[in-house]
Amino acid sequence: VMVEAGKFRPDLYSRLAGFAATLPPLRRRREDLGVLTQAATNGKVRLATRAFRRILSHSWPFNVRELHQTLATATILAGSNEISRDLLDDILSSRRDMPQSPESVSELRAKLVSELARSGGDTAEVARALGRDQKEIHRWIERFEIEPDTYRRAVLGT
Repeated sequence: VMVEAGKFRPDLYSRLAGFAATLPPLRRRREDLGVLTQAATNGKVRLATRAFRRILSHSWPFNVRELHQTLATATILAGSNEISRDLLDDILSSRRDMPQSPESVSELRAKLVSELARSGGDTAEVARALGRDQKEIHRWIERFEIEPDTYRRAVLGT
């Protein structure tokens, strides 16, 4: 289609078309994470055990590029020769996009408010219930301008 539209060189397409490789997403190739992590850090830094567990637990929706970018950022920010889990948590949670459609945003806000009310404003409990990092819950609360104390008072009856 791109060749026909004049957006891709026919000679290059014919060279590449002979070699097609299909790789499953990184989330289905957990066994590759050790080698890919080592390659991405070039042996410059070490990963704490908990940091590597965090790498194993992440879904890597943007695959190897996301892994490499995350580790490059962590290497720069580490300030030592070891990457910690907390640093990876900060990097990964800051990259998670807020939903873009108005329906998704309002659904997320409603879910957050519902969980805050249910938990009495306990953000750690909200994070567990929503399967998110507590720091991310705090960012959402700030973005949506929600006051968690309102829910604490409601539960305490004040």
